[in-house]
Amino acid sequence: MFLQKNTLGMSTLQEEIAAEQSIATYELIGKLRVAYDTSLRKAASTLSTKFKYGKLLCYSVSRGCIRQGVELLRELQAYLTVEIQTKRRAVSCNSPLVHSSKSQSQDSEYVFVNERSMVDNKPAEEREESIGSVSDSDIEHFELDEEELSEQCMYHIAVAYFRLGDYRTSARLCDELLFLNENHPRAGALRNLCMYSIVNRGALGFLLTVGVALPLLMWHKTAAKS
Repeated sequence: MFLQKNTLGMSTLQEEIAAEQSIATYELIGKLRVAYDTSLRKAASTLSTKFKYGKLLCYSVSRGCIRQGVELLRELQAYLTVEIQTKRRAVSCNSPLVHSSKSQSQDSEYVFVNERSMVDNKPAEEREESIGSVSDSDIEHFELDEEELSEQCMYHIAVAYFRLGDYRTSARLCDELLFLNENHPRAGALRNLCMYSIVNRGALGFLLTVGVALPLLMWHKTAAKS
């Protein structure tokens, strides 16, 4: 079993995941669901709204909500991947489209409209209205560029699969994330947790098999002698 070194401690990561789970209450999920649904009706689902809602779902106690969170973050990551590749091509061609990739996600200029993106020219007051009853204290604001936000999506998707018990998929996503950013401490720690879980599950399965098979074998031998 190959474990990542120089990463966040597994116990520390487990505490962080538990803390995130405690935040993902049904009340807050309900608030963000209203905000997200409202933004969809207005055809202006921002990166910030989609990321916050998807991330929160990944830490829900409901397996259905977790799967929904994975779906939302995968959609967002796919969009970001296209944006990143477009900007990289523009850089290589010295295109005038090149500009700073740094943006404030809570006031993101990108919106999802009919599964496509366009620039949001609405006033700040209208964008603020789209977050519904979610207050600033509910979810912290964040400022990430597109590559960092894509990595965040991949990490939280990996956590979601870990919480669903799909350790191999989670570990594979951690490997992909570490390939993109070898210094990502949480991805390394999560991968280690997955490896330990896979080994422990295998050991438990072996013990259960032995525990069932051995008595049956002894009974068969006893019955044959009699």
